Amino acid sequence: MTIILGTLLGLIPLTVLLLIGFGIFSFFKKKDVEVDQTPHALDVTYYIGMFVALVASVGALIGILFAAIDHRFKDVLEMGNYYNELQVGSDVRISVAVLFVAFPVYLVLAWLLTGRIKTDMARLKLTIRNFYLYAIILVTALTVAGNLIYVIYNFLSGELFARFAPKSLVLFVLALFVLGYHIYLLRRDYSKENKTAPIAFSVLAALLVLGSVVYGIAETGTPGEVRARKLDDKRLQDLSQIQSLVLQKWQKDGVLPESLATLNNELAGSIVPVDPKTKAVYEYKVIQNSEIDTGPILGGGYPVPMYDGAMKDIAQTTAAAYPGATRIGKIAKTDAIFELCATFETDRDVAKQSGQDQYGYKGGV
Repeated sequence: MTIILGTLLGLIPLTVLLLIGFGIFSFFKKKDVEVDQTPHALDVTYYIGMFVALVASVGALIGILFAAIDHRFKDVLEMGNYYNELQVGSDVRISVAVLFVAFPVYLVLAWLLTGRIKTDMARLKLTIRNFYLYAIILVTALTVAGNLIYVIYNFLSGELFARFAPKSLVLFVLALFVLGYHIYLLRRDYSKENKTAPIAFSVLAALLVLGSVVYGIAETGTPGEVRARKLDDKRLQDLSQIQSLVLQKWQKDGVLPESLATLNNELAGSIVPVDPKTKAVYEYKVIQNSEIDTGPILGGGYPVPMYDGAMKDIAQTTAAAYPGATRIGKIAKTDAIFELCATFETDRDVAKQSGQDQYGYKGGV
């Protein structure tokens, strides 16, 4: 998330700097009196659009691959953290969304500009074109260098080498591809009909983007799998809510409710939730109900477990010292045990997935 958000937020000042730099570059650049180097508004729009789309695409590619690599090579220090899993999946999805929009925009603008150059070769000498190519080379180099510093820092801070190596490879390949392509554009001879290099670059770029998207989604889950996880999150919230309603009922009456239907109270805004997908009622079963007796208590009438020796002693001491002030309340002589069940669609056994079950850890759902 840090990478893609940093890239998106950085696009605004980068674009402003691009325009300012273009103005300065145009002012000091030596003019060619034989060629009109004043760009049309459409040319400026195309080049700025390409700049924004390419920087966003590179940032999204890095975000997808870094998150997928983190998910593939799990660190024992992060295992068992379900919210970290959610964050990795969120990073991939937002990066994929950015890439699906930014990369096609870049391809379309590049294709349109190539057509404009072929119809008028004088456009090769436009100040905005030369400035764009040099600016994108500089920004790409800085972006890759900045992320490489981030990767090296994490490695020196104890990150797994299994993560460090592929992340470094990703940055090297992206730098080689993006910088190589734009250096080629600086030297390309548009007067010659050469479609091999542009088509090769386009196909390789499309394969790189498509492969990254497929790899990221395969690692963190398809849309169907993500929806299943969210449905299970809702089921967990529902079970927690039902548990609270059952305990409130027990505290009030001293016994467990016979069924969940008795917990519905529309006037009080208490509605027992049902399965979000099937709309079926959650399974509820009373294993053992409390046996209630009466005795002195200090509270407001809530059942006090008989086995709670501290509360029992306090109540008896108070009853002996202040018999007139002590109230007669409910005492639970036995445990109240109930069972709540739901049908889940995903496996969220944290202990099993993290390897902690071998140490007797029983957490998870």
